[in-house]
Amino acid sequence: MKLLEYTLLAEPDRQRLARFVVFAAERLRISPFRLLPRLLAILDEAALPQEACLSCNGGHLELRLGARTALLGETGVSEQGSGLRGLASELKAMAESLSPELLRQRNREAERALMRARVAMQQELQELEAELQRKRAELSASLRRAETDALTGLLNRGAFDLRLNEAIRRCQRQKEPLSLMLFDLDYFKEINDELGHQAGDEMLKKMAQALRDSVRDDVDHCCRFGGDEFACILFADLQVAQRIAERVLDEMEGRVSIGVARMLAGDTLEALLRRADEALYAAKEAGRGRYHLYRAA
Repeated sequence: MKLLEYTLLAEPDRQRLARFVVFAAERLRISPFRLLPRLLAILDEAALPQEACLSCNGGHLELRLGARTALLGETGVSEQGSGLRGLASELKAMAESLSPELLRQRNREAERALMRARVAMQQELQELEAELQRKRAELSASLRRAETDALTGLLNRGAFDLRLNEAIRRCQRQKEPLSLMLFDLDYFKEINDELGHQAGDEMLKKMAQALRDSVRDDVDHCCRFGGDEFACILFADLQVAQRIAERVLDEMEGRVSIGVARMLAGDTLEALLRRADEALYAAKEAGRGRYHLYRAA
């Protein structure tokens, strides 16, 4: 049975709790002289603040301080009847009778404990926020790696399909222009065969940089479409796309064929991609090293 719950806040609370325990021990026919040295040692080790609970269980008087429980002795009374309930009432009344000075001291200790808890909580929140930011950064980096072509640093084909679908829906909804540009490096196989794959890789990197230099960062999307093929999702009309095509041709010294198509009302990814591919084929048929604009009838 629980006899008393008491919070140790101030230093005098140790002595007060010791008096309560001795009082209970005498009423339960436990010798206080044998109990007191051990009790004081236990209380001296208790950190403040600390929750204490005095109880009588299985014929033993027990004192729990936090997670630690100490057996203080065998009781000489029965746990049945009103005796223990009366003792609990007396201990409660004793615990509630605080002197003004002790009350003030306990209040000060309670305020300091609350302040420490607030500081610890704030620090924990800051640590959790830092961990959350770190996890977000890791996730963003993982997503970028999953969407990025390792050689050129441009979007890969999977990311391109997602971006193009999103762009078509957005531009149709907002009535904005959208152009799709496809690029194919001319005679790339011959470069690989004659100069080696390292030279081919350098050509691919040069093409990627030419695209980055020609479009708007964080607006348009450049992609390595596959092998020596590239693509650009351009949030602009054919007139702007034409200027970009001319700039890329200039930076690549005329060694790239380019096909351009603009989005039409009710377009799908497949339809827009097909027209851009037809324009690219027309540029190659016309002699390579040039661009062709698909103009719908």
